[in-house]
Amino acid sequence: MKRIAIAILFLSLNHLAAQESNYEIRNLEINTRFSEIGPTFYENNTLVFARPAASNASKKPKFFNLYQTNESPQFYSKKKRVTPFSKEINTIYHESNAVFTKDYKTIYFTKTNAKKRKPGKRDSRGSIVLKIYKATNVNGKWKNIVELPFNSDNYSVAHPALSNDDKKLYFTSNMPGTHGESDIFVVDVLGDNEYSTPRNLGSKVNTTGKEMFPFIDENNNLYFSSDSHKNNKGGLDIYCSKFEDSKYSAPQSLGVPINSDADDFGFIKKSGQNAGYFASNRYGGKGADDIYSFMQNSAVISLTIDLD
Repeated sequence: MKRIAIAILFLSLNHLAAQESNYEIRNLEINTRFSEIGPTFYENNTLVFARPAASNASKKPKFFNLYQTNESPQFYSKKKRVTPFSKEINTIYHESNAVFTKDYKTIYFTKTNAKKRKPGKRDSRGSIVLKIYKATNVNGKWKNIVELPFNSDNYSVAHPALSNDDKKLYFTSNMPGTHGESDIFVVDVLGDNEYSTPRNLGSKVNTTGKEMFPFIDENNNLYFSSDSHKNNKGGLDIYCSKFEDSKYSAPQSLGVPINSDADDFGFIKKSGQNAGYFASNRYGGKGADDIYSFMQNSAVISLTIDLD
């Protein structure tokens, strides 16, 4: 008689999920009573994100700065250290939603067009205009901070994301040619602050509503938030559009528990893993918006079977 050990992958349920879910969702200890948004990966297991500037902490927050914390075994500790990301990038104005090139030598980030402590010009809908800026790391300091050439004072350009090879830059905008309130666009990165003409990703991705906060994974699949695609549970939901045959497929909702009846946005995923982070203002959070981690929850059960 032979005995064979067989490992069976068991997908367990987590305490926040619907029964069909196999994700564990956790509210991070770095969250405060205000808003934490825009998580992004940086070198040495560092998570960069945006929260109200320290000078606004005792008031109603107006502007955000970039902060950082380390992903470590103590990541969920209440004593987790959070520090400002960069004194060169953080100002008295708004900085948020950043992305880094794979070598971590270049950062793209979102910033308002505010000047001289006054809000900048608003767009035709009365919204404060956002712009994308770029900076390079020179001997540990962020230098050469410039705005991208396709920014405008008449519409917003925000939420940068990079393709896996850093050759394409995706972003959110309400520029002319937008299908709805905001769409996702892409440009080719041609050289030193040189880019192609922005291209709308088209009606398969963009709707008459809001499409925002793009993220591109290691397979160039597009993750983004929308309030108007199918199976929307309320507010902004997170969707995935797979990159197939050099184009993006019809978006699919990530479902519960990543999506909720509130706003779920700013999704990022670790390369080669079904784990990462997103932001949400769902019920039960600590503040206006919180950052949550997600991880596919699995366990291995070993069985021994006797064979004649």
